[in-house]
Amino acid sequence: MKVLITRQKNFAEKTKDLLMQINIDSVIAPVIEINYLDVKKEIENSINIYDFIILTSQNSLIGLDKNFNINNLKSKKFLCIGPSTASLLANYSLESFNDPMPEFSSEKLISQIEQIRDFKNSNYLICKGIGGKQTLSEFFKKSLISFNEIFLYERITKIQNIDDIGEFTHIFVTSNDILKNLEHNFANKDQSFWIDKVIVAGNNKIAKKIKFSTKKVIVANNPTDEEMIKTLLKNI
Repeated sequence: MKVLITRQKNFAEKTKDLLMQINIDSVIAPVIEINYLDVKKEIENSINIYDFIILTSQNSLIGLDKNFNINNLKSKKFLCIGPSTASLLANYSLESFNDPMPEFSSEKLISQIEQIRDFKNSNYLICKGIGGKQTLSEFFKKSLISFNEIFLYERITKIQNIDDIGEFTHIFVTSNDILKNLEHNFANKDQSFWIDKVIVAGNNKIAKKIKFSTKKVIVANNPTDEEMIKTLLKNI
C-alpha cells in the first residue's frame, strides 16, 4: 500500500508523518497551493467592531494570523467550521465558541449561530478564501445581520509531473478544489491507470463528484487526518 497525499504541502507533511507512525508508505504530490493575501489595510481600522470572527478553514486562520497576529485578537469570539480549524486555533491558546465537531458545513454553523443569545445584534467577520461559498453571507443578508467578509487567501492549481510520482495504490482527496485539480493533473491518464486505485474521499459531497472509474471509493466522516486514516485502515 502507498498513499498519494494531494493536499497543500504544509498540511500534507503532517499526514505523511501520521501514516509513517503506522508503517504506511506515502508520497506527497500537492495539486493545490495557497497564496495568502495582504489585506491588513482593508480592515485594520474596523477589526475591533466585530464580536465574532468566523473561521471557515485552517487557511482562513493562517491568513488572519499573517495579517493581524491572532494574539492581538484574544478578546474576540471565534466560530470555527471543522475540528481541524478549532484544533489549529487551540495552538494559539484560543477556543472555538461553537462546537465544530458535528459537521463540516456552513449550514451547520448557521444553525449554531441561531442558538447564540441575541445573535442578531452582534457583528460578524467572515474569514474566507477567494471563490468560497456564499452561504454565510447570504444568511446574514437575509437576516439583516451586520457582517463583513474578508478574503485572506486564494487557491492555485499546482501542476505535477505525474510520471515522477511513481506507483501508489490509494489517493487522499480532502476537498472539492483538490478533486478538481486532481482531475486536471490526471486528465491524460486512461482507464487502465485507475482500475486498481482506491480513493479515500473526505466526505460524501466529495465522493459524489468523483468521475474516475477507480477500483473503489471509500468515504470518511470528515477530511481530518484522523478520520481519513481511520477510514483507510477499516478498508484494508
